Amino acid sequence: MKKTFKGFVMGFLSAVIIGASFSFAQISWQSIYVAFNAANVEVNGNKLESDIITYQGTTYAPVKELSEALGKQVEWDEQTSTVTVKNSPVSIDNLFSDMSDFIQTMLGVIVGGLITYIVIVKRAIKKLKA
Repeated sequence: MKKTFKGFVMGFLSAVIIGASFSFAQISWQSIYVAFNAANVEVNGNKLESDIITYQGTTYAPVKELSEALGKQVEWDEQTSTVTVKNSPVSIDNLFSDMSDFIQTMLGVIVGGLITYIVIVKRAIKKLKA
């Protein structure tokens, strides 16, 4: 009886351990057919150099390369397998060099009146947020 009970307990514990290990596996692997480089992806006239994949009518590009081409910061969290895309910080030097067209327009329009000046500033702020 002791031997049978001991065998039952060992079998039960083995089943629980093996079952638990399979329940944590959330990644599912399967074979799919994709078209490599069937589409070109350009950001501001610059073509992405990585392989672009098309699958079931949707084009997939690497998050890192696409985000960086858009001026965003990309972070990878190994523990949670999470990609985070953030706006890049704006330095005051970049602000003025990127907005020289706004500043020139703004200086020429200040004499024309305050309302026009405010509209130009709103456009500049929208550009910064983009």
